[in-house]
Amino acid sequence: AQDAPKADARGDYFLPNGPVQSNISWGGALWRCNTKKLNVREKPSLTGKILTVIKKGDTIAAYYNSYGGSEGDGSNLKDPQNRTWMKVTLDPKQYGEGKTGYVRANSAYIRPVLPK
Repeated sequence: AQDAPKADARGDYFLPNGPVQSNISWGGALWRCNTKKLNVREKPSLTGKILTVIKKGDTIAAYYNSYGGSEGDGSNLKDPQNRTWMKVTLDPKQYGEGKTGYVRANSAYIRPVLPK
């Protein structure tokens, strides 16, 4: 099993990997919402259109590509203000196959789901 990712001193996660994998297509590691509500945005920016909102305790799957992350090297994206963003796969039952969005990749908002 993969180790749980560690956030840096600012609380940012640089990789979307985690120990518990989702079972949806294009879904990578599962992450849990750690705040009252979290906006899932169309693009990695605080001004990006809100696609949906997840609530505390809800889980969301990181987007999985052949490198494991949303950038070509597998790491999370950074916006011009140096905030990290994780590309996530939206629930295909609710949004249709292959729909994605972005959440802030910071421990104030999300935490990796850990094995039971």
